[in-house]
Amino acid sequence: MSGELTGTGLCNCGADRCTGYKRDGRHVEKRDMPKLAPYRPNGSLCHYEKDVPWDGVIEWRPIEPFHAALTYAGFRRGRSAAYFYWTDDATGARYPMFMSGMDGALEAGAVQGNRITGRFTVVKMGQNYGLSYLGPAE
Repeated sequence: MSGELTGTGLCNCGADRCTGYKRDGRHVEKRDMPKLAPYRPNGSLCHYEKDVPWDGVIEWRPIEPFHAALTYAGFRRGRSAAYFYWTDDATGARYPMFMSGMDGALEAGAVQGNRITGRFTVVKMGQNYGLSYLGPAE
């Protein structure tokens, strides 16, 4: 599919309880979308797809492994999840990481002080998105 998915999560097509999105101005059902994750325009991963930033813009990007050097930026608790926040040293983008992702990184010995460097991917748990540590940078 070409084009970028943007919007607040709903396409506003007028259908009752629409769960679709708009791509190039056309309605796309959520089940028909490739594996995408919601990002803010500054590159930060949204923890929850309905956690819409003040400008109302979410960019849906393909989920692909990436290399990064991240610095610990705190933690948060929500109704259904507890997670850590990391900031990308190169871009300043923020990424949530589930406790299970942190557990895997700690078991691998990847966390050095308040930093972690390696390969990551985005995973979805329920309706939430976060990073998972894949291993050392190659």
